[in-house]
Amino acid sequence: MSGATRNSKTLLARGAPLLLAAALAAGFARARAGEDVLPAPLKARIEQIKVESIKKHEEFLTSDECAGRDTGQAGLTKARDYLVEHHTQYGLTGAGEGGSFLYDFEVPTRTWSDD
Repeated sequence: MSGATRNSKTLLARGAPLLLAAALAAGFARARAGEDVLPAPLKARIEQIKVESIKKHEEFLTSDECAGRDTGQAGLTKARDYLVEHHTQYGLTGAGEGGSFLYDFEVPTRTWSDD
């Protein structure tokens, strides 16, 4: 169907880990330059992050169990549920309705045929 759209659910902050890492890297670069840019509560939380914990999350999200993270595949759902569960455990709330990390949106699709 040319110009067809479909509804889908996804994480609001799908790229949030990368954005957070970039923001933290920029903050650390300024801190190395002698400028203390992070508020004390954030510093305390960052100091609690352990490499082993990050590796555990990375290993699960890149495991065969989450393989096939394409739209509509079981691996995407497992990865999504894992991220929502952990974001909730960390006390975060999503920007979706009722604080949800999930929201509906339309994905425009276009297909071509030989007709």
